[in-house]
Amino acid sequence: MPRFFVRLPPSLPITGNQYLVEYEILAESIQFKPVQGMSTAIVKIVFRRRMEYHVMNTMAQTLLLGLVGFLSFFFRVDNFTDRIMVTLTVQLVVATMMSSIQDSLPKTSYYKMIDCWLMFILAQLAAIMAFHTFVQYQIKKDKDKIFFGQMLANVK
Repeated sequence: MPRFFVRLPPSLPITGNQYLVEYEILAESIQFKPVQGMSTAIVKIVFRRRMEYHVMNTMAQTLLLGLVGFLSFFFRVDNFTDRIMVTLTVQLVVATMMSSIQDSLPKTSYYKMIDCWLMFILAQLAAIMAFHTFVQYQIKKDKDKIFFGQMLANVK
C-alpha cells in the first residue's frame, strides 16, 4: 500500500479576522507526529478573551439598571407600589441577564469577576427593596399609631 506524504508549513496562517466578537486569536501552530503508524496533526490555537466586550455588553447595561433601581429612592415616599415594582422589575431583568451570561461563558470551578459584579448588582437591588419595605413599614406603623390615638381620643 503506497503512502503519500504532504509537507505542510510548521505554522498555521489564519487568513481571516483575528479579532472575533468575544475573543482575539493570539497564536496558532500545527505539529505533525506519527502515532501508531498513522500521521497525526496537533493544532494549537491560543485565544484571549476581549474585556471590552463584557464591559460594554454586561457591565454598562447592569450599571444602568442598577441606577434605575437607585432612582426609585426619588419616588414619593407614600408611593410604595411603584418604588417596589420598579426595583423588582429591574432585579428580574438583571437575573435574566445573569442567566444568559452564565450560559455563554465557559464553565469553571471558580468565580469569575463577571459573577462577582452581577451578584453585587443583585445584592444592591435586594438592599434597595429591603429599604423600601422598611420605610413602608415605618409609615404604616406611624399611621396606625395616629389612627389608634385618634380613636382613643374620641372614646374619652
